[in-house]
Formats: sequence, structure tokens, C-alpha cells
Amino acid sequence: MTVTTVTSRELNRDVARVKRAAKAGPVFITDRGRPAYVLLGIEDYRRLTGGRGSLLDALSMPGLADIDFKPARAHREPPAKAVVHGMMVVTGNIAGFEATGVRLVNPWADI
Repeated sequence: MTVTTVTSRELNRDVARVKRAAKAGPVFITDRGRPAYVLLGIEDYRRLTGGRGSLLDALSMPGLADIDFKPARAHREPPAKAVVHGMMVVTGNIAGFEATGVRLVNPWADI
């Protein structure tokens, strides 16, 4: 496996060369002299991730329609830190949080 290092400027000037280098191994892309990104060929990426597919692949798996999944609505639940630490929630959506018992402040109430 060949490891290549290029600057951001070199990447911008010759993307095709950098893509070819990524087929042979990881390409470290530096920004102001420090490694900032790594470009991998798809096979290296799949090997690193264990061959797992994308989120879209996971969501389109057969049988998922049979799973009862009802995600919580975030705007109807108080932020966990506010409840645990006795803090207040600053929001314009007072009605959405009233039932939680958390202290509420609407900064737009008197505008």
C-alpha cells in the first residue's frame, strides 16, 4: 500500500492525479502543512467500514415495513440537560414544553 501526501493546492490543481493515487492507497491532504483529510479508494473504505452499506441501503432493507418505529418528536421533549440539572429552556414554543415541568422563558413574549 502506497501512502501519498498532497497539499490542498495540489489537489485543486490535479484532481485526476490524486484520484489515481487513492487507488494505490490513502492520500493525506494537508491544509497549511497539517493533515486535514484522507482520500480513500472505495475498496479501502469498504474494508475499513466492514462493508456496511449506506444509510439509504439500511433503510431500504426488506422487512423494515414490518417494524413499528415511531421516533420521538424532539420539540415535544425537554432537553435532557435542562431536566437533569434544573436549568431553564429558552424557547418561543412554550406550549410545546409546558407539560414537562421544566422552567421556561420566552424571550419574544414582550416584543
